[in-house]
Amino acid sequence: MPCVREPDAEQDVAHLLVEVGVSLGQCNFPSPQAEQLVLQVAHAYGGHAQVAVLPTLVIAEDRQRGSVAVERVTGTYRFDQIAAVQNVVGLARGRGLDAREATQRLLGVADVAAPYPGWLRVIGYALGAVGYAAAIRATGISIAVVALLAVLVVVGLLAASGNSRLQALMPVTGTFVSALVVSLAFSGSESAVPVQLAAVPVLVLLPGAALTAAVIELVSGDMIAGASRLIYAVMILVSMAFGFSLAVRLAGVPSDQLVQMTRHSQTAWLPWAGAGVFVVGMMLYFCTPGRFWVPSLVVAYLAYGVQVVTGNWVGSAFAAGLASATGLMAASAYNYRRGGGPLSLALFLPVFWLLVPGSVGFVALTGAAYRNHTLASLGIQTGVAILAMAIGVMVASLVTPIVAVARDRLPGRGPGVNDPDAGRAR
Repeated sequence: MPCVREPDAEQDVAHLLVEVGVSLGQCNFPSPQAEQLVLQVAHAYGGHAQVAVLPTLVIAEDRQRGSVAVERVTGTYRFDQIAAVQNVVGLARGRGLDAREATQRLLGVADVAAPYPGWLRVIGYALGAVGYAAAIRATGISIAVVALLAVLVVVGLLAASGNSRLQALMPVTGTFVSALVVSLAFSGSESAVPVQLAAVPVLVLLPGAALTAAVIELVSGDMIAGASRLIYAVMILVSMAFGFSLAVRLAGVPSDQLVQMTRHSQTAWLPWAGAGVFVVGMMLYFCTPGRFWVPSLVVAYLAYGVQVVTGNWVGSAFAAGLASATGLMAASAYNYRRGGGPLSLALFLPVFWLLVPGSVGFVALTGAAYRNHTLASLGIQTGVAILAMAIGVMVASLVTPIVAVARDRLPGRGPGVNDPDAGRAR
């Protein structure tokens, strides 16, 4: 819950800094990147600050004014809310708002109603699941099963929104229902039950982004944030593997009938079409602002193309790292063109889920829990993929500002010079 404020306390820079950190945490920024942005805001307001951004807590001290603010990080934001946070933080970095107004705007983001109606978000979630199933070359019957399960899962997700206890149960209950239906649908007609198919309807609950953020934090030396986020992500995967194992045991599926996938579609264009459908579905479910629709599709297809082209050359795990770096640099270039502010994760997160390492991790843990050594061996691939994606993100984060600075030094160039809306609230 928000920290208690004294009258006019929003004028204190420390409260603005802690709100920036909390908002970035709700946008799923890794702690090192969030702390860097908070310090940039502090510098803009003339503060000498000390900050600590943890996955569930933010502490900010304005040493110049002798004040400290502390607040918990709870929940995550939709894409429209992420875009709103990006806008406010971008303005705050240039001191385009006074401290009180910036703080109030950030506090108001949490209460913003979803711009898309619930029925459209349900359709979007189902489209996302269908698109991802097509991207992994699932067959027609598999895609139909995924669509049905996705509707059941998203109805549960929307019903549980606002209730933290119910939301905490959604990964295991959603996976249990999904795995039970998949087991019953496939065990009687085919010789194998596709484990990965059960993960598709609960794709957005898989902690792929949390796993990669944890690796970034650990490699950056942020041990407390990285270790705690890693434990959280692994526990989510373990609980989902438990839900799947319980479902297949109740359905009476033998261990040797579990496989990553059963049959694959041979249609060459299906994965490319599926990638686009997936991104459109995620934009609908997470309420992506209209101005991000075309850039999101461009960034996603660019990253997906890199993964497909380089997969046979360097292997799927390393290709995911190259694709992540490409997607991040493309999103950064667009964001820079728009006039600055922190990277819009509304552009990059669909890429993350499209490349999601969490689904393979879920399959590996399920194999270990169910004593299927073929599936359990995928754990090594998962670890390499997560590490490759984390390194790709870190390299892109370092390279992009250098390129931006070099571009600014060219005659007649500057951040957002061709964008008439640069620096303005959007």
